[in-house]
Amino acid sequence: MRPVDYIKKPRIQHIVIGIGLLVLSFLLYRQTLGVGFLSDDWHAISIVKDTKNIFQFFATNIVGNRVGSSYGPLWNVALFLEYHMFHLQSLGYHIISIVAMAAAAFSLYGFVRRMSGSLLIGCAAGVLFICLPSHVEAVAWISSQPHLIATALYSAALYCYSVFSSQKKVKYYIAACVLIACSLLTKEIGISFIFIFFLIDCRFQTISFKKEKYKQSLLHVLIYYLPLVVVLGGYMAVRRYTTGVVVGYYGSQSLIFSLKEMIEMATRITVGLFASYPLRDSMVVEIMSHIRLVGTCLVASFVGILWLCRKQMYTILVIGLCYIASLLPYLTLHYNALSNEGERYTYLPSLFGVFGIAYTLYHMLKRVRAGKILYVLVISIISIACIFPIQGKTAEWMKAGLIVQETLPTIQNLSLDPNKPVVLVGLPDRIEGAQLFRNGTLLALELLGYGKFNGDRVLIAPLLSESYSKEKKLVAIDTCGRALCMSSEEGRERLFTGLPAVEMYDMAFILEDFRKTDHTGTRIRIEGKTTDVQMVYFNHNAFQLFAE
Repeated sequence: MRPVDYIKKPRIQHIVIGIGLLVLSFLLYRQTLGVGFLSDDWHAISIVKDTKNIFQFFATNIVGNRVGSSYGPLWNVALFLEYHMFHLQSLGYHIISIVAMAAAAFSLYGFVRRMSGSLLIGCAAGVLFICLPSHVEAVAWISSQPHLIATALYSAALYCYSVFSSQKKVKYYIAACVLIACSLLTKEIGISFIFIFFLIDCRFQTISFKKEKYKQSLLHVLIYYLPLVVVLGGYMAVRRYTTGVVVGYYGSQSLIFSLKEMIEMATRITVGLFASYPLRDSMVVEIMSHIRLVGTCLVASFVGILWLCRKQMYTILVIGLCYIASLLPYLTLHYNALSNEGERYTYLPSLFGVFGIAYTLYHMLKRVRAGKILYVLVISIISIACIFPIQGKTAEWMKAGLIVQETLPTIQNLSLDPNKPVVLVGLPDRIEGAQLFRNGTLLALELLGYGKFNGDRVLIAPLLSESYSKEKKLVAIDTCGRALCMSSEEGRERLFTGLPAVEMYDMAFILEDFRKTDHTGTRIRIEGKTTDVQMVYFNHNAFQLFAE
């Protein structure tokens, strides 16, 4: 048998494509392997570190209590296993993140191939998914791993359900139910799965609105959708028990929403698939300012695409509705106003975004001579163009990892009293869109053996720009009347961001000239008795102690 004939075997094709997607994932995101632990990572590890019984994760939210937050016991279990394999060696965690991304891309390839009937479109969708620059946050930050794992399980569920819907193999239906339940138990981002399964059934005409198939479709719904409703209802009941809420995030159960804000968030996610801050935000502002004109142009363009691809019209409509349904869990959330933070929200919806792009381009270009070659060329150009923003963003995360790794050991140079509270003032949240010290800093010091300290962090922080260098002094501490003030050493007008005011330990920390639109201010004013605490701040990639 010739090698070409051997590779044409479906099973061999799947293996080759799977390996190819895995290699591509590691090539594009290899720099993230050295990022290390950042911000919330320390908190997550501290929760699983001393856990003896992993079943207790199923009775609490992800932070180990029953007040707000999110419910994802399988994420806790995954992190528990990772910790006991890798301990505080971050490389293993980052390898798993990249593998999870490749797994999602491979399942997407299978799903798209099944839905489109084309291996080429499936491969294109898998490649585009890996190459989207909006995925850097999800891959580089260990605390975003729930998005990676949940999406990998979700895309596998899509594949299994598409096989069931097209071939009526019940074992694939059972697998889809198990996978979607596991996805929800990792992260609730796939909560709209029933509607998407319904659309898959419509695509394969398992459910049809034709009169002669009405009874058959109704019987299918009654038999196969009841278990799906049980899965969803059971998840929501357990979520209500463990977090106190059925819907919403971080303890918010409100269903009050603004349609305009939801349209804006949907636009932000869609534009953000390829465009990053600040271009993304500028484009969204322009779109929302001319929403009627843009909406009219989009409708006209969509109608034109449907006319050009008349034979594929039904499938294109299904993909579009799937994309809209996948956005629903995110429409009441918000991106950070000053950086790329929050791009992980695009991760799951991008499954359908790249499917739509790959499918539509194929059927538009196949009409021309050498259409397949042109299609491969266009997909390649898009993928290569995405490499440059990926490299820029991963460089930010590498820089963030270096800052954290250099800063944490310097706490040992301060000779702090472990019996006296430590207050962290002006500790930067992030550099551009990459996380730094937002949460878990005191836990990080304890995990690394640098000391166990009681205290808290003031939720007002300097903004580190891409040009930040440890060689330059970031902030200056001066007296301003009877108070202390922290201001920019370089004269940046609005260096600080966070809450307008914070009170702790009989002290008040005020963000002066607070601007509500972007939560920024000019300096931090510290009022009250400061002698009862040890105030620590950040300069030159090091902790420094306020002068007595």
